[in-house]
Amino acid sequence: MDIVMQLVRAKSLDAIVKGEGPLPPARVAAIGLDLLDALRTAHAAGVVHRDVKPGNVLLPPNRAVLTDFGIATVAGDETITQTGAIIGSPAYLAPEQARRQKASPASDLWSLGATLYAAVEGRPPYKRADVWGVMGALLADEPDPPRLAGALTPVLSGLLRRDPEQRIGHEEAERLLRRAAGSPAEASVGFVPPDSLPHLTQPRPPVDAPTHPPQVTTVPPGASCGRTAGGPAAGRARGGR
Repeated sequence: MDIVMQLVRAKSLDAIVKGEGPLPPARVAAIGLDLLDALRTAHAAGVVHRDVKPGNVLLPPNRAVLTDFGIATVAGDETITQTGAIIGSPAYLAPEQARRQKASPASDLWSLGATLYAAVEGRPPYKRADVWGVMGALLADEPDPPRLAGALTPVLSGLLRRDPEQRIGHEEAERLLRRAAGSPAEASVGFVPPDSLPHLTQPRPPVDAPTHPPQVTTVPPGASCGRTAGGPAAGRARGGR
């Protein structure tokens, strides 16, 4: 099978944060909307990315592209998963994945939250001395409270809920991201426990932000061609002998 994809010449989110430091909340919210569009389309097709992280996000002008579906799974196909193996990057892994449970769309949404946290805070949600410390914290501790997230804090609180059943979904994440994208970057909101999130998010109506076109079209198993992550930004994949 041959795969053909568009070359995207852009720095990764990881490289930009390392070079520039933490990004403004409104800018991170706009990035989050593009990534959420990509994940929503992938999940609708039964695809779970399993490795959403800043290193897999490219930032060409005025858009964000989710890349590297190399360890993604399609519903009903777990052939690339090894027994007992933990697949993904520990700093951005959902707690249920650390417990060796099957990854789900909710797991990708945790990783999205961790990615946005890293972009706005300059570090992942769990800052520990080594990978074992990260894994231990992921299994037992709440994420470290953000200090710089401002208007982005409600969506981080909702996405980084340890119980996947309590984690916010695509629609609520989009609503909160649109609000954050239209809010002043210097807005200050404290980290909110998940149980009190509705009290924070209900009083103010959402602020419209620029429309973000869908960024991903995935290829169903057996299809001959289709688009990969990022829609027009990420290129095309073609299957053939």
